[in-house]
Amino acid sequence: MDAENIDKRISEAQNLKTNLESKLEKLGDSPRAETFQIQLNKVNDLIGHLKKEKEELNK
Repeated sequence: MDAENIDKRISEAQNLKTNLESKLEKLGDSPRAETFQIQLNKVNDLIGHLKKEKEELNK
């Protein structure tokens, strides 16, 4: 994957993260909030992985 594609995927993941955070805030203590929290954690992991991959490409 090249740097441009990585940047695009990071941007998409950050948009998803923002949407998930907004939904989590609205859900409060709802039982569904746990599902959104799990998804948010996975998106955060993906963003971290993509940033590391981009860093490796830039070396």
